[in-house]
Amino acid sequence: MLSDRLLGLLIESQSGIALREGFIEPLRRMVDFLTQKMENCRPPAEPRMPRTRSTRADGLLLPASCPRSGLQRGHQTARYGQRDVQSMASRRPKRKSCMNYSHGFLCGALLISAPAWCASGKITKETIEFMGQKRSFHLFVPKALPSSGSVPLLVTLHGSGGDGASLVDQWKDLAAEEKMILVGPDSRDPAFWAAPVDGPDFLYDIVERLKKAYPIDPRRVYLFGHSGGAVFTLLISMWESRYFAAAALHAGALVDFEAVDGIATAKRKIPMAIFSGTADSIFPIKTVRITRDTLRDAGFPVSLSEIPGHDHNYFAISSKINRQAWDDLKHYVLPADPYYELGIKRSPAVAQEFLGTWEGAIAGAGQRLRFVFKMANDESGASAVLISPDQGGAEIPVTTIGQKDAKLTLVVMATGVGGEYRGEINKDGTELNGRWSQSGYDLPLKLKKKDGQPAKP
Repeated sequence: MLSDRLLGLLIESQSGIALREGFIEPLRRMVDFLTQKMENCRPPAEPRMPRTRSTRADGLLLPASCPRSGLQRGHQTARYGQRDVQSMASRRPKRKSCMNYSHGFLCGALLISAPAWCASGKITKETIEFMGQKRSFHLFVPKALPSSGSVPLLVTLHGSGGDGASLVDQWKDLAAEEKMILVGPDSRDPAFWAAPVDGPDFLYDIVERLKKAYPIDPRRVYLFGHSGGAVFTLLISMWESRYFAAAALHAGALVDFEAVDGIATAKRKIPMAIFSGTADSIFPIKTVRITRDTLRDAGFPVSLSEIPGHDHNYFAISSKINRQAWDDLKHYVLPADPYYELGIKRSPAVAQEFLGTWEGAIAGAGQRLRFVFKMANDESGASAVLISPDQGGAEIPVTTIGQKDAKLTLVVMATGVGGEYRGEINKDGTELNGRWSQSGYDLPLKLKKKDGQPAKP
């Protein structure tokens, strides 16, 4: 029976304090009551999202045969997107929701009554509501958490085509040994991580929820990512450098506009540890070295561990990488209480002539790739999505939108498919003439308005 199992967890507390015999029956009635309340608010089970794989592991939009220069050192450009620097107290009101699993709900409800942290020692799938959608994350809490004090939390960001459980599963043995909690969120689209739908706010909401239910040290919250998740780890760590203590990653690098944005945004020189194989064809070691050097030149304490002969396959040597990464991470503690920068601010509304659906194509190396941008205004500002009909047609959120007179800038912060478009609208408002930049490519892209009616993304 569910309540009997939960009652057992409460009685077998880590503190070893024996509950008086006369207290057990009232406690049982309280657990039965809370269990019934939980069952009433539990959302229906959702099917497991199938894993998808792109034809190219890095998910590039552009033709593979184009020359790729990676991050260009010394490149200067304006910062994309502005950040609020208000105190955390002014953040938007917190949402009310129920955890999808009973141990999360009851642990929060009975935290004062019993020091047992509802630790299952197994990976469980939880849900949270974010931006009006049900989102998933995977949680691992070791069985033997200390009865007093606090423990670190590691947030893992999966690679393209995976899910949050894929990295949590690789870390769970070390986490049980080191007494740390793991959480692996699922990106909205398994193929990539994108701002703002996957972070920073999404990650912040999960971490803050877990802090209420478990004895997490707020100054020891860390990031680890692989591949696409590694790129997003680099970005998130700089965007929220005063919230996360340190970051580690396997197989990831930044392109020029990502590095410039992250460096300009960071309020703290957050420590980073990068692990990369010398035989990785997805993130060549030369590109990774340029990322390391660019960050070091900006004052970030960054280490790069080059693994001779190793390719992109993290899972083949995950236990070795994880232990080395944790040896690096665990020495870092935030010097002050965490401060959240309030994520990415919505872009201001754009002029009416820019609204609607815009279509164009890039040609190169005998290939033609179609681009579709959809832009709209609402009460919060401007929003847009990028669609590549020739590569699955997924809607990729545009992170920041900038418009000044006839000029338009669209920046997409999405792992593997991120880029920047700069264009200028013609006098009759039917064409945008500009260029698309992505991962060292810079190609002309003319966009034509599909119709005269604005289309919401």
